[in-house]
Amino acid sequence: MALSSRLSAHLSPANVTELSLAAEHARMIGLPLNHHLTVHLANLDEVPGRNLPQQRLADFLERARHWLDRRGYRLAAIWVIEAGMRGPHVHVHLHLPMHLVAAFKAMVAGWLRHDPGGDQHSAAIQLDHAPRSAGLLRYLFKGMEPAAAAAYRVRPVPQGTIRGKRCGCTHVLGRTARRRWSSPQPEHLAA
Repeated sequence: MALSSRLSAHLSPANVTELSLAAEHARMIGLPLNHHLTVHLANLDEVPGRNLPQQRLADFLERARHWLDRRGYRLAAIWVIEAGMRGPHVHVHLHLPMHLVAAFKAMVAGWLRHDPGGDQHSAAIQLDHAPRSAGLLRYLFKGMEPAAAAAYRVRPVPQGTIRGKRCGCTHVLGRTARRRWSSPQPEHLAA
């Protein structure tokens, strides 16, 4: 996740459309986004050289991807970084097989803290089952440009200024993956 000096105060309509398409693609490929993870970064231990929200998020997503991959699953997730009144935090809407939720939740605290012997940071990390994606998407989109919010049925709420990338999705839900999934298969590969 490359960091830039670009500042943004809102999600753009293009951001919201991209995240919506990613969430729909997750449903279509059998990985519906069914859990919501919120991480309040200010409540976590500092990690030397890895304290920007995008860096912490990239580290977390990489660990989650490997963990799920070892269990035979792909990581399907969309995410939004906000700079709320309690400091920077990240919302991740992801797919978790129900039988792995407890084990995943136990791993998350360890992945996000620096001091292996430290607290579990229960105030910093919240994982909830979220089967109703549409309502959660509107919640994730609350930081969008006020002028465009009504078209998306979103009540805009300022979410602070973010330096660098404000939102995104995992590779399995990205534009390239969606394009490949919707492209017709060449005849010589058809069954």
